[in-house]
Amino acid sequence: MSTVRKDFGRYTYEDESVGLTIVVKQLYARHYEASAHVLITAKASDGEDVKLFESRSPITTGSARKRIASDVDEYIMGDEKKGDQGLKGRFGINSPIVTNDWKSSISGAMEQILQKHYAGTPPENLYDYDLEDEDDQRIMGFLSEDINMIYGQSGSGKSYCGIIAGQTIQHGVPFAGLGTIQGNVLLVDYETTRAKMRKRFKRVDAGLKVEGKPMYYMPASVPLAQMVEPLQTYIVERDIDFLVIDSLARASGGSITDEDGVNMMFEAIRSLERPCLIIHHTNRGDDYFGSTYIRANARNIWRLRSAQAEGEGKLSMTLEQEKENDGASRGVLGFVMEFKGDPYDPDEVVLIPEDV
Repeated sequence: MSTVRKDFGRYTYEDESVGLTIVVKQLYARHYEASAHVLITAKASDGEDVKLFESRSPITTGSARKRIASDVDEYIMGDEKKGDQGLKGRFGINSPIVTNDWKSSISGAMEQILQKHYAGTPPENLYDYDLEDEDDQRIMGFLSEDINMIYGQSGSGKSYCGIIAGQTIQHGVPFAGLGTIQGNVLLVDYETTRAKMRKRFKRVDAGLKVEGKPMYYMPASVPLAQMVEPLQTYIVERDIDFLVIDSLARASGGSITDEDGVNMMFEAIRSLERPCLIIHHTNRGDDYFGSTYIRANARNIWRLRSAQAEGEGKLSMTLEQEKENDGASRGVLGFVMEFKGDPYDPDEVVLIPEDV
């Protein structure tokens, strides 16, 4: 008896009669050609899990499945001519794992997994659920419970906006007068160092007048699509409700003009099943940088513009909503970002609403 379950974007196939488990994660399908990270394990006679195969591999075609089956079978059976006894001693010469028809098992497992993947979520009647109390806004009138993006020029204050948004959500305090829904936040940072980010956190906290545990911080260098598994683990372990990703270009591995690279990154974000704010840059033409698929995948997009305001250490900022998938645009939000104290090492960063 075999079963397939989906949990947090990961598919787990189990065949109890054989003692076999196949985990397929980071599944990416294009034109019905799918590849994924595949992990195959089995229970040995001592009860320990033994890894039989682990690799990123195509899983759709018969030839791809045969290669996986061949690798597993060779690893278990070994090569007596070379003195390699394989794993027969660990499982027992007559165990179901040793006598298994791997070609049939792998093909059947991958077919069941792909069927579940393509079937998606079964249709349902939304009126069967009481959803009136569910929030669709994380920061009222600004960030939704979906994929949000802010983009603007270098030095326009994007990263500070991301930190302020993250810390207001973390502490459940207003974002420049806009109400927030409290939740644990994780900042995935591709842009700066721990030391600099720690200073920014403290400046923002001083401006918000908050104390206590800040949002979680995670320095990153690997593209987001390759980090799904550990991120899912961190999200569960630390009960993360919202993500801030700074910035899109590096999170996609630099493939922001490439359809596949962009789509893989957004598929990775969706597999994390958490709303997020993505920070992004403009190009030389002062438009958002990269493929049109960026605009297609983001559900709520704000264009940030800023200029020096009257007085030292102040930026006058506007956020213009360019896309809103849940209705009409909310228009333009205005702020002043003030850096208090030393202009080169401020003590506080404060975001104040301003009439546009």
